[in-house]
Amino acid sequence: MNETRIKIVVPYFGKLPDFTELWSLSLEKNSDIDFLLITDDCTSSFYKAPNLTVTHMEFKEFVGLIKRKVNLKREITPYKLCDFKIAYGDILGDYLSGADYWGFCDIDLIFGNIRKNLQKALSSGFDKILDLGHLSLMKNNQEMNVLYKRPLLGECIFDNVTRSEIVKVFDEMMFFGRGGFNGIVIEQGYSLYVNRKVYADISPGCTSFSDYNNKDRKVLYFEHSRDGLFCHYLDSNGVKRIKEMLYVHFQKRKVKFISGELSDNFFLSEKGAQPESPDVNGFSNDFEVSPEFTLAKKRNVMKKRVVQAKELFTLGFRK
Repeated sequence: MNETRIKIVVPYFGKLPDFTELWSLSLEKNSDIDFLLITDDCTSSFYKAPNLTVTHMEFKEFVGLIKRKVNLKREITPYKLCDFKIAYGDILGDYLSGADYWGFCDIDLIFGNIRKNLQKALSSGFDKILDLGHLSLMKNNQEMNVLYKRPLLGECIFDNVTRSEIVKVFDEMMFFGRGGFNGIVIEQGYSLYVNRKVYADISPGCTSFSDYNNKDRKVLYFEHSRDGLFCHYLDSNGVKRIKEMLYVHFQKRKVKFISGELSDNFFLSEKGAQPESPDVNGFSNDFEVSPEFTLAKKRNVMKKRVVQAKELFTLGFRK
């Protein structure tokens, strides 16, 4: 039986973050998966894995590709592309030929062995694999590639998304809990594989590595090697354990390069990235979300609520 062919696309406009180096290093162990980075950054220098193709394109040109498939209701920013991720199968179809599954991911990730950690889902033939925007895979066929246009509870949700300047998180569940693309997948009778325990999603509001998905763990550090990605942590009894992970997501967190040149084998802790195993003595052990982060998050939510209220009034959105 032929191996499932997978291609993952990552449009990124603006200066690529320093994290791109670590992200690209983690692609190499997934040599049987193709990655495509579409960017307007022609100046950043970083290690490029052999299975990573970099295509240079101006944001205006990329918006032109979107307009070929989507009736945009307003101008969009690069950050707004989060809401268009689920349409990449339609928008970027010419780049995805030959793939059985296509996917999208963020750059602030360190990957483990993707195929190994998702083998059961792939072999079971799920239509969509995983439910968040960090990494999702979808079957590369006409039905799935245009599914984003289908209604949810009788309403064309994506049409509303294209009207709004707010990032609605349509690739996940949508802002303020209104059903997003995953809701469409389920309502239209397609299969969705969800397992948030296979990856780590690190809170940006803590000094230490607090994992949203595994609150019972005190993460010490992550070890990346050709064999995969491994989380070193203390369980609820204080016993040190190691678990292989699909990936770790470092949302809104800058990672400092401590010392030495990084290769396939490196370690990530709250102190930064380094080629040797970190000394955990002196770690902050602060797994509580800072009050400053909580306040900033509340302010951001209120700003979005104000913008949404204005849009509901001026554009006639349904509540």
